[in-house]
Amino acid sequence: LVEQPEREFSETAEEGIVLKQDITPGLEVDRDSTITVVVSKGPDRRVVPDLVGLSIAEATRRLEEVGLVRSGVSGGGNLVDATDPPAGTPLAPGSEVLLWAPSR
Repeated sequence: LVEQPEREFSETAEEGIVLKQDITPGLEVDRDSTITVVVSKGPDRRVVPDLVGLSIAEATRRLEEVGLVRSGVSGGGNLVDATDPPAGTPLAPGSEVLLWAPSR
């Protein structure tokens, strides 16, 4: 019987790599023994959402919802025109995103 392995994020192991197992590697076990493994889901990444046209407050809320942080606002306006890094960029949780909101 093969069950789905437990999976967890790893900053050091690619997706699909076994991170842990509950027996010593190389140990012989009886046929049909249960072996528990934990497999990497790869690094935890959050994608920068498309914030163009949103107010600074709404854009900040959206960043927080996906686990990212607003690092600042550049440009002096109140509507987001772009982000740095741009929308679609995968980042580690807690990474900073700069909002560009030019005054009009």
